[in-house]
Amino acid sequence: MSSRRIDALEPWMAQILNAAGPGTRRKLSKRIATDLRRSQADRIARQEEPDGTSYHRRRIQLLTKTGRIRKRQEMFKKLRTSRFLKLKATASRATVGFDGRGRTSDIARVHQYGLKDHPQEPGPLVRYRQRKLLGYTDEDRDRIANTILDAVTPD
Repeated sequence: MSSRRIDALEPWMAQILNAAGPGTRRKLSKRIATDLRRSQADRIARQEEPDGTSYHRRRIQLLTKTGRIRKRQEMFKKLRTSRFLKLKATASRATVGFDGRGRTSDIARVHQYGLKDHPQEPGPLVRYRQRKLLGYTDEDRDRIANTILDAVTPD
């Protein structure tokens, strides 16, 4: 792994990972990325920020265009599926995120950083509340540490 990426980990993890071969690191990063994607999707389903607070509620739109009363729907229902929430794992890194192109990544970026966007084309420019879709929790950090320990601990 590159030294600047390993420095973000705890020092004892960096030493263990530097001693492992590239094949072992690739398998380990794939396992870590899979666990992270699962935990991120579960957290998005619970509508929680990484710090444990709830997402800001979406604005209520009582009537649809046809005049029917609309039920409140879950936010980001499709974004949390593996079709959109991608993982990449190499010997030097594990990443979980939304593909960098297309409407899906635009929606995720607007909500992650609280940017402005057009909800419908044509339509007004709307500022969205910040809802962190991706982020580390303390449980994620513990899960990563336990995964590394399980990988290097002899059976």
